[in-house]
Amino acid sequence: MEGAVRLGNPSDGGGSVTAADHKVLADVQNRFNDLAAAFRNASAPLGRHHDRAMGGAGQFSAQLQPGAVKFLLSWREVFSVCSEDAGLIAGNTGKTSVDLKAVDIDSDVTIEL
Repeated sequence: MEGAVRLGNPSDGGGSVTAADHKVLADVQNRFNDLAAAFRNASAPLGRHHDRAMGGAGQFSAQLQPGAVKFLLSWREVFSVCSEDAGLIAGNTGKTSVDLKAVDIDSDVTIEL
C-alpha cells in the first residue's frame, strides 16, 4: 500500500503488519476536528434557547429558572467534554502512542495529571 503507515505487532514478534493510508488518516483527523469544533460551537445556541425559554415563561419564570440553569450548565459541560474528547481522538489519530497534549487542532490546551 503506497503512502501507508506500517506497524509491526509486538505481541507476535513483529510478524504481522498493520497498515493505514495517510490520506484516510488525515480525513479521519479532520472529521474529528470538525466534530470538536461543532461541540464547542453548540454552547452559544443553547444559551440563546435558555434565554428565550425564560423570556417566554412570563410569570412562571421564577419556577422555571432553577431547572433551566441546571439544564443549561449540564449541557454546556457535556459539550465541553465531547469537544475535548473529539480533539483528543483527532490529535492521536494515526499515532503509534497516545499524546495527551494533542487535545485540539491548535494543540494549545494540555491536560495536567
